[in-house]
Amino acid sequence: MVKRNVQYPSIVEDNIRKVRETVGEIKLTLDRVSNEVSSTFENLKYIVDYLQDEANLMPRIGAVGVGGLSGLILGLRGGMIKRLFYTATGAGVVGCICFPKEAKEAVSAVEHYGNISYNFIYGVKPGDSKKEISLNEFPMLKNIVESEYFRMLTRPFEKTSNTTTEQMEENSSTKESEKKKE
Repeated sequence: MVKRNVQYPSIVEDNIRKVRETVGEIKLTLDRVSNEVSSTFENLKYIVDYLQDEANLMPRIGAVGVGGLSGLILGLRGGMIKRLFYTATGAGVVGCICFPKEAKEAVSAVEHYGNISYNFIYGVKPGDSKKEISLNEFPMLKNIVESEYFRMLTRPFEKTSNTTTEQMEENSSTKESEKKKE
């Protein structure tokens, strides 16, 4: 009978092998998750670009309706005010995504009439020295809006490419401003 000199791995080698295999599995899992997250963001950007295109009016209106319906479903267990609030919030959020230009106009109108209401309540006349409400008067809101986290959340919804209509409007507005300077 021939004895062979078989060496079994030591405890240290065995533990190093287990750690290496585990790290390899973790790396594969992280790569898979990273790929799925990046593809999800690409799909989300495509959907947002599609919904912001002015030629797709019916899908945009449908998306706002679905947003309102989602809010209604989320608020079903509450009272009438909760349902109304959730429905308006759902439709409003999707509306801001689908109609960003109109949403900015609406926000500026609300800000303008809010300032008028504020000045009316406190008895400030147009010629008085009291300034209008600004973001600086609400430091907590200002900190939230100016935070990096808020910018990161709103970055996918920023429109990067201008449609031809917006480009024409920008060109005409720059020409008008150049004429005024002359």
